[in-house]
Amino acid sequence: VWRLGIGFGAVLALIGTLLRAGTLKESEAWLESRKAAGAGSVLCSSGSFRALGYPLLGTMSTYFLYDVVSWGVGSYTSSIFKASSATGTIW
Repeated sequence: VWRLGIGFGAVLALIGTLLRAGTLKESEAWLESRKAAGAGSVLCSSGSFRALGYPLLGTMSTYFLYDVVSWGVGSYTSSIFKASSATGTIW
């Protein structure tokens, strides 16, 4: 359930980011300086993808590895915690 909540929040944040990026207007002075420098679109440049992509990839891979290690190997199954159940508590 908590994953659905986080996923839904991430989708809403992505929609908001895309809408904001589509409606963002830059100042004339900034646009003229970009034209003078001969640069293209800032949003779709390889530098912006690299600047955002590497931290995002690191965060996603760290979470994925944690998820695989903690849940994928079955470390939260009830067979491990039998001794701490209501019928046979160890403390």
